[in-house]
Amino acid sequence: MNRWSRILVFGAGLLLACSDDEPPSSRPPASLPVGGDAGFAPLEVSCGNGYVEPGEECDLAGREDESCTADCSIPCGLDHAVAIIEPTRMFDPEPVNVAIDRDGTTVMIGQRSPPPPTGANYELPQPGPSFVRTYDPEGETLWQFDVDSMFGLHDVVIDDDTVFVAGRRSVTEGRDLVILSFDRATGAPGPEFPWVLDNGFGFTDLELGPDGSVVALGYMADSTTDQVWLQKRASVNGEVLWTETWGNDAFEFPGQLVVHPDGAVDVVTLTPTDIDSILRRFEAEGGAPTVLAIPSMPIDRGNLDLTIDEADNLYAHYVNPSNEEYIERWGRDNTMQWRIDVASLLADQPDLEGSRFHGRISRRAEGLVFASAPWTASSGETMMRLVHLVADGRPVCQTDHSLSSIDIHVLESSPRGNVLLVEGDSGEVWLRWFRPPAGFP
Repeated sequence: MNRWSRILVFGAGLLLACSDDEPPSSRPPASLPVGGDAGFAPLEVSCGNGYVEPGEECDLAGREDESCTADCSIPCGLDHAVAIIEPTRMFDPEPVNVAIDRDGTTVMIGQRSPPPPTGANYELPQPGPSFVRTYDPEGETLWQFDVDSMFGLHDVVIDDDTVFVAGRRSVTEGRDLVILSFDRATGAPGPEFPWVLDNGFGFTDLELGPDGSVVALGYMADSTTDQVWLQKRASVNGEVLWTETWGNDAFEFPGQLVVHPDGAVDVVTLTPTDIDSILRRFEAEGGAPTVLAIPSMPIDRGNLDLTIDEADNLYAHYVNPSNEEYIERWGRDNTMQWRIDVASLLADQPDLEGSRFHGRISRRAEGLVFASAPWTASSGETMMRLVHLVADGRPVCQTDHSLSSIDIHVLESSPRGNVLLVEGDSGEVWLRWFRPPAGFP
C-alpha cells in the first residue's frame, strides 16, 4: 500500500470513529411519527390538539375566538379592509361596477361626481370624468385610466388579457353606446367601437358576456310602434350577432337582463297592468325565447337585481309593490326552486323593526351572498349584515359588520371564494374583503 492509500484509509477510519460522538440532535431520526417527535407516541389527529392537520383550517388547542372556531375552521367574516380612493377638491368618486380576476386583481369602473352646488345663483355642475382602475388584492393601485366626462360607464368584464368596459357616451340621452377595451396588465387602451341607436330607441340595460360580447336591452317608441328590443354584438368589431324584438300589448317595460356563462340571456320585463313580471330566456344564438310569468315582482326596475351562479341558476332579488323584499332562485328547467322573505334573515335585529331595506346580492359557485342595506344601530354605528346562502336557500353563515357609510356601491364574489363589498361616501371609498364559510364554494 503506497503512502496516499494509507492516508485515505486512515481518514475514513477516523470519520467512522467520530460518528459515535455526533450529537443526537444533529442526526435525522429513522422515522418521525405524525403529530409528535421521534421516540414519542403519535398525537391523535383531532381538532384541538394544537396542530393544523389535514381537514383543518386552524387549530388553537381548543380555544375559540374570532380567528378560529371550535371545529378548527376559519369563520366567515371580515378579512381585511382598505380605503382606496380619497376625495379630491373637485370630484367625489362613485364606483359603479367591478370585475375580479382569478388572481384577485380587481377592475373597478365609476364616475366622478361634482360636489353639490351652493349659493343662491348657481349652475348645475357637469359630471366629472369616468374612471377605470385596477387594484391588487391588498388594494394597491396597479393602473388607472380616465375616460371622457361624457361617458357613463355601466359594466366591465375581464376576458383573458383584455378588460372590456361598456357604457354610454351621452349621459342625458343614452342613445350612443360604446365598448372600450384595455390591456389587462398595463391599462393601455385598445380598440373601441360605438353603437349608435336610431331615433326613437331608448336604452335601459347593458351587460357584457364572459367573452366580452355585449347585450343591450331597450324600447322603441314612436307613433306607429311600441316594442321592446334586445340586441347582441361582438366585442371585437361591433358586428350585430342577432336582434330580437317583441310587441308590447301587455305594456311591458324593459327591466333588466343577465348573461349566462354560456352566452344565453335572461330578460325580465315589468308589467304595470297586473304587477306580474315576465322572464324571457334566450339561447346564446338568439331565436324564440322561453316565456315565463313571475308573480309579485316590482314595477320599479330600481328595486330589481338579477344574477347567475356558475351552476346556471338565476337569482332575482326584488322589493314588490307591498314593500316586501324577496330573493328567488330559478333553475334552467324554468321552475322556481325557492323563495326567501328577506325579513327572515334580519328577524333578530331589533333596530330594523318596522323598516324595509333593499340589499344586494352576488352569486357564488352554486349559491348566493346577500348584503342587507345598512342601518343605524342603537349604538349609532352604521351596520350591515352579510348572509351566505347555499344551493337550497339555507343560510350557513350570517355576520354583522360596521361600515363607514350608508352607501353600498358594489357586492361581488371572487373566483377565489372571498367576497368584495365596495362602500363609502363623501369621496372616501373602501374595499372590504370577507371570508366565505369553511367548505363553501
